[in-house]
Amino acid sequence: MQTTPVPDLIARVQTRLNMTGGALARTIGVSSGHLSSAKHGRYRLSAEVVDRLTRLADAEPAAPNPDLFEAPAPAPAPTPHHAPLAELEVEATSALAAAGIDLDHLDVDAGWKRKQNAPHIWYIADSGIGRTGAPWLMVCAGDAKRTGDVSTPVLVWKSWEQGDRATDADDLAQIRRDLDAARARHKAQDAERRAAAREAARATWDAASTECGSHDYLAAKAVGAYGIRRDGDALLAAVTDLDGIIYGVQRILPDGAKRFNGGASVAGHCHLIGTIGASGPIRICEGYATGASIHQVTGEPVACAFNCGNLEPVARAARARFRDRTIIICGDDDRHLADNPGTRHAHAAAAAVGGIVVIPRFSDPASAGTDFNDLMRAEGIEAVRAQLAVPAQQGRATDADGDTWPDPEPLADTLPPVAPFAFDLLPPALRPWIEDVADRMQCPADYPGVAAMVALASVVGRQIGIRPKAHDDWVVVPNLWGIVIGRPSLLKTPAMQEALHPIRAIEARARTEHEAAMERHAADELVREAQGKEAKTQIAKAIKERNAELAHALAREASEAVEPPTRRRYVTQDSTVEKLGELLSQNPRGMLIYRDELVGFLRAMDQEGKECSRAFYLEAWNGTGGYTFDRIGRGTVEIEAACVSIIGAIQPGPLRDYMLSALAGGSGDDGLLQRFQLAVWPDVGRNWINVDRLPDTEARRAARAVFERLDGIDPAAVGAHMDEGDGVPWMRFDPDAQVEFDAWRADLEHRLRADGIHPAMESHLAKYRSLAPSLALLIHLAGDPDAEPVSHDALLRALAWCEYLETHARRIYAPALTRAMTCAVELARRLPDLPDGFLARDVYRKGWRTLDIDGTALALAVLIDHHHLRAVEPEPGPGRPATRYRIHPALREAQAA
Repeated sequence: MQTTPVPDLIARVQTRLNMTGGALARTIGVSSGHLSSAKHGRYRLSAEVVDRLTRLADAEPAAPNPDLFEAPAPAPAPTPHHAPLAELEVEATSALAAAGIDLDHLDVDAGWKRKQNAPHIWYIADSGIGRTGAPWLMVCAGDAKRTGDVSTPVLVWKSWEQGDRATDADDLAQIRRDLDAARARHKAQDAERRAAAREAARATWDAASTECGSHDYLAAKAVGAYGIRRDGDALLAAVTDLDGIIYGVQRILPDGAKRFNGGASVAGHCHLIGTIGASGPIRICEGYATGASIHQVTGEPVACAFNCGNLEPVARAARARFRDRTIIICGDDDRHLADNPGTRHAHAAAAAVGGIVVIPRFSDPASAGTDFNDLMRAEGIEAVRAQLAVPAQQGRATDADGDTWPDPEPLADTLPPVAPFAFDLLPPALRPWIEDVADRMQCPADYPGVAAMVALASVVGRQIGIRPKAHDDWVVVPNLWGIVIGRPSLLKTPAMQEALHPIRAIEARARTEHEAAMERHAADELVREAQGKEAKTQIAKAIKERNAELAHALAREASEAVEPPTRRRYVTQDSTVEKLGELLSQNPRGMLIYRDELVGFLRAMDQEGKECSRAFYLEAWNGTGGYTFDRIGRGTVEIEAACVSIIGAIQPGPLRDYMLSALAGGSGDDGLLQRFQLAVWPDVGRNWINVDRLPDTEARRAARAVFERLDGIDPAAVGAHMDEGDGVPWMRFDPDAQVEFDAWRADLEHRLRADGIHPAMESHLAKYRSLAPSLALLIHLAGDPDAEPVSHDALLRALAWCEYLETHARRIYAPALTRAMTCAVELARRLPDLPDGFLARDVYRKGWRTLDIDGTALALAVLIDHHHLRAVEPEPGPGRPATRYRIHPALREAQAA
């Protein structure tokens, strides 16, 4: 009979073996959610799992064996000269990181494992690594086979066919490819599982009753029903994002037991009680009963994160959406558990977003209560109200006048997180090429990946479009604009240039062919000139013979002009809009504009007198409308359909400056910036290795073949249709893809019509209506299809692109979405350059970035609210009064130091 409570047993195991919750969950064979619930006494583990925990609690700290329960006998204990396992793992992971292999993000099925018959060997394996001759990685505690030395970790490349040997550069590259493939496979499987779970959750939610009636759980907790539903005996709490999109449901049984539907996506999602308005704090807690209690007392919106580990992800999501709002983390006091996880995670969440923490305090030290619902039921509503009131900061600093100041609150200047680039987003034929480019350059794969897709779009151009609806004649030309963002020296330009190699090669071939054609044309002109002289003689003779009909026929034949051959153009870098119009009139399929520094292009569009150029580019993004130039010098230039693709790079600082001005209203806020749908601002890893090898010529050749095939594609051969009056041949989705697209489009339209979305993000996301079908068509065509509709697989990749790109859009538009905080951060950085008691004009006259008159006013308001500054009203007297701003004494002391 067990004597140690399960929560204490879990805490003991984690402390003794230094294991994370996820690692322990995998070891004992339960989900992380069930382990977390068991740790808080909300879930009962099976006797078998408890027995595993007990055995782990008694194990040696240096040898936590993940295979302990897969064999009747434990693994042999290491001899004294073996390196401690935890130390070995750290050293081996560091060695792999130095080799460019990041193991921090391995999926559940891939991780450290230990050979039971060789305790000094740990290895990395996966369902796609180590089977049927595929290589896998061994990390030994030394080269025991050859030297007997097991004191220093070494990497050994193991293959069932080749035996083992020391790793080399090719081995490490293969390891990276295998692990990337495993990650991509797991990600795809996980995405399918989560999509199915989401649909099931939505169906369950839609079928549930909105009348919860009397329920044992609500009665026991003394709370009402806020946004929950009832399904039989269970209450349902929706697991949603802050836009209300459902990702799962939590079932709450009468006895308080809670279960999520299988595959529910909980991380970063919550059950929202109340409506987040335009002002006021946002509170975040763990469970529903706690959130309901807080809402009943304060009337404020509460996001229930379901568990303490999800407090920080939910807080970060809230901060990304509401940069200027106060976030209050209402944590649990798990004082009866080791390390008090409820309080610890609450403080971590608050620190991550510049929030405030409130923890329930019970008057009875022996109370078993942990959360605000326990406090409400034990000590009443007023006790909760008093503790939930955001406490006035006690003065901790005193200025020269003897006034006390609250502690300055941190400014939330963290960039919203972005999704990493997954190579599965690319058409399979292009993936090895982009992998090779990113690996050799050690640059974010986002850069060459985005540039390659824009180049592919420019080659296809108006040759083929897609009709996204099943019956409607709405057609989308797969034209794309892309922008890559990053600080200097991140190899943005070389990465883009590598991705443009195939289209440059096609351009060079077209130039050579045009030169040959021009030589033939010049020879033809010489012949025609001689023929003209002969024709004049024949005409004169016909006239002399009074044969006017023959004379006219000869004249018409001699006067027939032969137009010089037109050069097919693919790329241009710097042209006036009028010259670009001429090029497009000769190349109706479209062209690509490549600008190394895109800020110059954007700024040029804002100049006075460039309104017509701006209007032209806005039209050319669609790729479906004609355009006509009428100029005195050039005459009339008619463009069948203006179709321009754009790719370029920009640094974060200039982008932020441009965005704050462009989205502040006026002529610049016309959607030009939002047309850059493939806009990425990736994180840059700290690990770098020197990769010095020849390019993968086979991968490059295969990619170039895709571009060349699409340059001369036959629309009819791939199943495109062309009705009378159509300007562009078109394709549709296959039945499965059509159902998928319609469901995705419905979600998008609901989100665009929801309250609270910033106009800039609304405009950007609205362009995804055409982005998803454009990407799906390009991916489908890159796969060399037979005469068949656009496939479901191509659409799934396109939708994954949209999900990935939206995270980058939220980072890119963050300065505009939270302009006040952006200006405040800039002013806070400039405070050392200002005197105590400065005036507003002392700021905006300096011309600092973002701090014009309006920006200064916004920044001052935020810094006062966060106790960095204090406004001192002027004394009555002659002259125009001016408010002065005092700097917090602690900040002045820090500046002096």
